[in-house]
Amino acid sequence: MRSGVSYADVCRYRAEAPEGFLGFPAVCGRDQLMASYLTAASRILEIGAGERPFRNVLEQFNGIYKTMDVDPDQQQDYHSIDDIAEIFDAIIMREVVEHLPRDLCFQYFRKIHRLLSPGGVLVLSTPNPFSPWMWCDYTHISHWPPRDMHGILRAHGFEKVEIFRIIWPSRWLWLKKIYWYGHSRFFKIDYAGSYVAVGRKP
Repeated sequence: MRSGVSYADVCRYRAEAPEGFLGFPAVCGRDQLMASYLTAASRILEIGAGERPFRNVLEQFNGIYKTMDVDPDQQQDYHSIDDIAEIFDAIIMREVVEHLPRDLCFQYFRKIHRLLSPGGVLVLSTPNPFSPWMWCDYTHISHWPPRDMHGILRAHGFEKVEIFRIIWPSRWLWLKKIYWYGHSRFFKIDYAGSYVAVGRKP
């Protein structure tokens, strides 16, 4: 079944993004970064919510927060994205897309675009395929290079796409970043274990 987005579509938009992963900024605080894009939202949907740990990050959020997860043993508002017909200001996916085959992920993106209100935002995180930690989980079946993710989101109608590589804070971080930067340029291995991608519906 054709996804509706071709390889040529992705390549055209991928050209807008930096060629190497070092062209994307590295920041600390994945969940805090994701939450910062949700401050204007009054209706939020989390896809792949699991036990809803991200809800605790949004302590001051008083709007509508709904969840979807395919696991039938989890208590969620929805267990299938096909059952969702509401409109949301923001949709989040934390560490979900790496578990989805490409065509299914593209179906999700098409559906998400329809579920977002005009000006709504999609915020997702996923392991960085340039990091050695990408394949540490056998349930990770799809890798999504950040430059490709930029092209994929643009090809699905999202605008103002931003991507941030996520590093974990530690002592002497500034010194580690200097070493990691040189190491990454030489070996093409990224020290950022994941990244956050943000796309907006026009």
